[in-house]
Amino acid sequence: MGQLIPLCRFCLLVDEGLHYSDGIAQASHKEGMFDPSIAIDFSGKEVKVRWANPEKRPWRELTGLLSFIGQQKSPFDCIQLRLAISKALRQREDVAIWSGGLRVSSNAGEQYVSGFDDMVESLCWLNLDAFGKIWFDLLKIEMSELDKVAKILYGCVMSYAKELSIDGGNYAKRATHLFWQLCERQAQQLLDNCDKPDIRHQLRCQFARYSE
Repeated sequence: MGQLIPLCRFCLLVDEGLHYSDGIAQASHKEGMFDPSIAIDFSGKEVKVRWANPEKRPWRELTGLLSFIGQQKSPFDCIQLRLAISKALRQREDVAIWSGGLRVSSNAGEQYVSGFDDMVESLCWLNLDAFGKIWFDLLKIEMSELDKVAKILYGCVMSYAKELSIDGGNYAKRATHLFWQLCERQAQQLLDNCDKPDIRHQLRCQFARYSE
């Protein structure tokens, strides 16, 4: 995201065929060249970026992207999001966060979509009237509880497969993936009502039923 026009290859169509040559080698995030819309980590010796993961939709990583609100910050920082949220808070306008990407495979410098590669995206709206550290801490708690339920579900499927003497790895992954898909139906409702105990309790019960 943010690098929409690749210049690393040049193609010239002619009557006889196609001329294909190397173009401009663009610096990567490791050389300090990155788009401000990318979540990036400067904490280690090497600069890292958060890659698109089709198995984990971006709404599940929202607490990491918004960690600049709390005291315990995530190593990944999205500059564009951090600055945009600050401006939106001054304007007192609700904001939508779109996050997405495409996972690709690479071989000998060439990138292509293959196998389990896919695009992934999430759109989340934030009500800035309730936005703040308390809201963020409550969201972290709820997401942590969801992770616990997903891990319990994974373990239960693996144990059941063990009783049947079969490999349960794929079944457990599919079960947890379906669980997160079902939870996504109420993801926006969770964001809107993190500060409302009654609704949080109702959502927890609903999420628990998804794991049954």
